[in-house]
Amino acid sequence: MKVSRRIPKEEKSVVLSVIALAIAPMQQALATEDDAEARAQVMMSELMEDGYTDVLHEASSVLPPDGVTQHQVHLQQGTTYAIYSTGDARTTDIDLYVYGPSGGAPVAKDVELDTNPIVFYSPRESGPHDVHVANAGTTSGWNYTVVAF
Repeated sequence: MKVSRRIPKEEKSVVLSVIALAIAPMQQALATEDDAEARAQVMMSELMEDGYTDVLHEASSVLPPDGVTQHQVHLQQGTTYAIYSTGDARTTDIDLYVYGPSGGAPVAKDVELDTNPIVFYSPRESGPHDVHVANAGTTSGWNYTVVAF
């Protein structure tokens, strides 16, 4: 036999408050991811006006302070790529590095104090390239990275 009990209004209010507190960080995280993606879409719109019409790679992630995310993309010699990243409103500084198939020092980078690093890069050789996105700022935030050509 199932026994049900009516929850008093005061208890409902407390339960709903607890649920709202538990959900709030998830809603904020989704909102900031959307913010980073929206900023990336604005950048892509501007690049489309300059003839960059195809996207080779897109990714989003949370970057803690001093955190780095890595993306491997296959780039073709003879094609100029726009590689950019953008952060949400909490992000204060993102740096972008591109490493060629041979490794070693970066073949392109943007380490300016900004949240929208971009490099234009034409590989000397085709092959896998590593794109490193580094949070050089002091706060965690969502990051959205795109490689377009």
